[in-house]
Formats: sequence, C-alpha cells, structure tokens
Amino acid sequence: MTSLRQWIKAFPESPAPRRWIIAGSAVVVCVVLGVTLLVPEGRADETTQTLFHTAVVIVAALAVISPLPAAIGFGFLLQISAMHGTFQSPLIFFSTLGIVSILALVERPPVSGVSAAILWYLALTGFGNGQFLPDDAETAAILGGLLFAGWVGGFTIREALAGKRQESRRFKRQLAEERERAVRALHGSVAASLTSVVLRSESMAMNSSEKSRESSLLIAEDARRAMREVRELIRFMRTDEAAASDNPLANGPDELIESISAIINVMRSHGFTVIESGINEQVLDGASLHNGYTVLREINTNALKYAERAKPIIIAAVRDDDTLTLAIQNTVSGRERDVQMTSGIGLDEAISLVKREGGKLTFNQTGDQWRSELTLPLGKNSH
Repeated sequence: MTSLRQWIKAFPESPAPRRWIIAGSAVVVCVVLGVTLLVPEGRADETTQTLFHTAVVIVAALAVISPLPAAIGFGFLLQISAMHGTFQSPLIFFSTLGIVSILALVERPPVSGVSAAILWYLALTGFGNGQFLPDDAETAAILGGLLFAGWVGGFTIREALAGKRQESRRFKRQLAEERERAVRALHGSVAASLTSVVLRSESMAMNSSEKSRESSLLIAEDARRAMREVRELIRFMRTDEAAASDNPLANGPDELIESISAIINVMRSHGFTVIESGINEQVLDGASLHNGYTVLREINTNALKYAERAKPIIIAAVRDDDTLTLAIQNTVSGRERDVQMTSGIGLDEAISLVKREGGKLTFNQTGDQWRSELTLPLGKNSH
C-alpha cells in the first residue's frame, strides 16, 4: 500500500490511491452520522461535548486522505456547533483553517476556493436555529481573512511543488539526452576502436611467429572482453535493468577458474612469469563470484602497475570444507609507476563487490612482497 508520506510527497500532481479515498470517505460519513444521531438538539453535556470534539479531530485528520469528503462532513459538524453554542471552541476554528489549507494544496483552485467559501458560510450560520446569513460583519470579515490566508498558503505551496516537479522533469529530460549522447559516443568511438583492435590483432596473428601470434590473440581476446563490457554499459545506460542493483558493475556470477585463467593470460602477455598452484578444476570446481572478472582485473592491474618484471607472480588457490582462498603475490618494483594503467573501479570498490557476496578481499605488504588475498564462502559459490 502506498504510504501516506509518499502520497503527500506527490502533491499536488497525483491524487490519493482509490482505496485511501474510499476508506477515508466512509469513515467521515460514519463519524458525522454518528455524531448527528448521538447529539440531539438541546443536549450539550460534557459527554456530548467530548464526543463532538473527538469527531472534529477525526474528520480534520481524515482531510489529509480524503479532502473533499472531509470538508463536506466538517460542514455538518459546523452546523451542529451552531446549534450548541457550548460546542464552539478554538479547535473548530483551527480545524476549519487546516481543512481549507489542505484543500488549496490538493484540489484545483476553483474547487478549493468554492469549498473554502462554503465552509466560511457554514461556520457563520445555523440552519437549525433559522440563521441563514452571518449576523456579525466583523466576525465574518476576520474569519474570511484568516481562511483566505490559509487558502493562499496552501495554494502557494501547491504551485511551488508543481514548479519543482516541472523542473525535475526538465532535468530528467536533459539527463536522458546527455546519457543518449554518451551512449552514441561509446558506440561510435570506443566500440569502433575496439573492433579495429580485434581485427588488427587477428591479422597480425596470421602473419607472425608462434610467440607473437599468441600475444596478438591475447590482445584480441582482451579487446573482445572490453567490447562486451562496453555493450553491457550501453545496455545499462539505455535501460533500467540494473536498477535492482546499487552498482552498475553488478553482473551475473563469473566462474572463477575462467576469470583467473584470463587474468593469468593477461599477465603472461605483458611479459610476467606466473607460477600457478591449485588453479585447476579440482580446487576451483563450482566456485563463482558476481563481478569475479572485474575484481580479479583490478588485482591484476595493481600487479601490472607495481610488480617487478624480473620476479615471478605467484597465484595459488586453496580449498577447504567451507571456504576458498585465492592468493596473488608479487615483488614490488622500484621503478616509476605506470599511473595511466587502471581498471577503472579501484581497490575499495573491489573490496565492496566481494563483501556483497559474503567474501573478503585483503591487501598487505611485507617488505617488498605485495599479497592480495580473496576468501569466499563455498556455501554460496559451489554447485
């Protein structure tokens, strides 16, 4: 059910849900009829006064849900108060002012204006006593001025909210246009460039030595993977399919053995020696991680930026009954960092992505040795 807070936030563009209006109207009718039947003419003891003022509070509160039915019901209560002078109190005045303000906030100006005028008239007359016109011009003028001020206040808020809503729609249109331009730029520039890289790399592989052919094919595979990520980004930017996740990188689960193998190939294509331990089906069978390749790519990028090329990179996987631990260790180089090399998400985001899956990603340095350690619970990641 739509909450009252959401409904008020939608003023004045969206009406209350139908079930709220029906329920509010029914309660207003029941309250007014009940008070009308239980407060006979000429009786105004303490019990009936309490009953009457309770009805005033209930109907005034229900004006937030069903403004027009509440205004109609409140008109009957105003006439009852005119029949019993002891019923009249500041509560009735403030309730009338509140209902008029809510009407101005919710309903169209002609409807709220006419309703406010009728409430003003009913507050100053008493049909049961034969009084069909206000008998005090000063009181009528003061009450009319106060109700008009309340109506103006509600109407002003209504217009301000409408203006903000219109501005919000305009901003959303501009955002959608900017997003579409970004999509076209990605598709027309980045995607085209990656396609060119794939074609050139495959062409080089056909006319190169065995070692160069392997490197060219790895470059082509990296470009294809980047192309898939660009397409995923374009799909995300053009739809709301990723709204269920609070991070645009949240894709489906990646098989760890495939992601680790891809990362190892990238390391070797950059000239690093990689020593593997436990990177096989027996250890990694069934282990998967949402955004697994994205996380491992960040670890890999960190290694490519800081690792000593002359020293091997060690990648080891260890499995026990309920956890899988993947460790990547390299020797930190003393050379100048390649600051232009980046995977785009950062280590903090990689830690966050792993944490969402119930895992843990840590980094530490001992001497010149840098160690990245990924721990995953197998209960969620094994078949």
